Amino acid sequence: FYIVLILLVLSLIVLSFYFYYIVQFYFILFDIVFDIVLDIVFLLSLIDLILYFIFFYY
Repeated sequence: FYIVLILLVLSLIVLSFYFYYIVQFYFILFDIVFDIVLDIVFLLSLIDLILYFIFFYY
């Protein structure tokens, strides 16, 4: 009985670590994707501004 309990606790610990790493990985991935999206949006807004200035001056 005690062996089963110990195994259960160990498996729970392993699962929690695994889950933690997965969450960290997804968080990092999300962060990278978010950064890329922000960069794209920033670039698009810059292009938009440049085009606006070109049309404004001509």
